[in-house]
Amino acid sequence: MIVLSIEDRIFVRFLTWWKAILDMFKILAQRPSVLETDGYCLLQSSLDTVPATILSVLPNYVVLPDTHTQRGGSNPFYWRASTFFKPTTYPTYLAIHYEHRGPALSVSKGSHLGWPMSLPTQLNAQQNTLILTNSGLLKAHIDTQTTTQFLLVHQHDTYLFDQQGNTESVYIPSLAFTAPILQILSYILAVPIQYAAILLWPIAQFVKEKLN
Repeated sequence: MIVLSIEDRIFVRFLTWWKAILDMFKILAQRPSVLETDGYCLLQSSLDTVPATILSVLPNYVVLPDTHTQRGGSNPFYWRASTFFKPTTYPTYLAIHYEHRGPALSVSKGSHLGWPMSLPTQLNAQQNTLILTNSGLLKAHIDTQTTTQFLLVHQHDTYLFDQQGNTESVYIPSLAFTAPILQILSYILAVPIQYAAILLWPIAQFVKEKLN
């Protein structure tokens, strides 16, 4: 029979607590995301059934005819979809389909609700994973696989968008070695820009009201 010293028992108890804490965070990290609060959700869909899958989640929305296919490397810079800045009545969304499993988006949860940013969360894709995100969600592409992007707008906001179908295929050079560094720098630079926007946004709104 092995008799542990007081120090060893304290150390074993600490390791047990530490493992329990890590398991708790893993469970929280794996909880299903909520599109309205987190700004994204993960779905499963083949490329052919993407529009039907999207409309099952957003029934009053329209999938614009524009599609953008990216092959090759990654875009490690944090960005928001351009449709976020359109004067729409309802939120706009971006759907990204992944053909293969692997690392997908790095997202800042809840960043679509305001300018403050949370720490980035890494999302991983399985084959035929469809990531539906709010256009205002701050995100970075770190994938090195083929993706197809779709834009979604509410049926009452379609008049603001070009309805002509444009299919664009882009090859992005691989940034496998520099992508992690660029991603970190992009996030660090985005933080002061976001918080500066917090200060300037009320001023801009005040000026806009006065001009109107």
